[in-house]
Amino acid sequence: MLTITEAARNGTARLALAGDLDLTTRPDLLAAVEKVRDVTAIHLDCAELRFCDATGVSALLEARERALADGVTLTLVNLHGLPRRVLTICDVIALLTGPA
Repeated sequence: MLTITEAARNGTARLALAGDLDLTTRPDLLAAVEKVRDVTAIHLDCAELRFCDATGVSALLEARERALADGVTLTLVNLHGLPRRVLTICDVIALLTGPA
């Protein structure tokens, strides 16, 4: 299960992710990113993200590409634990946590 809470301020949307990002929750993340409008940046707050598998990594990369296609940066913040380790092993952590 993945819960996504959205807040926007000063041109930046913050999507707080809580739970697991995997095959069953991938569509939820992509839909939430697609719904964000009128911002220049999206921060995915991963403070409460407990789990991320290979499908979750793929979803994060796809969400980033979709955002960039709309001229919006997408950055992960507050990343720790297993999700951070998975993104490090997949060698995509810098891409998702650094500048676009």
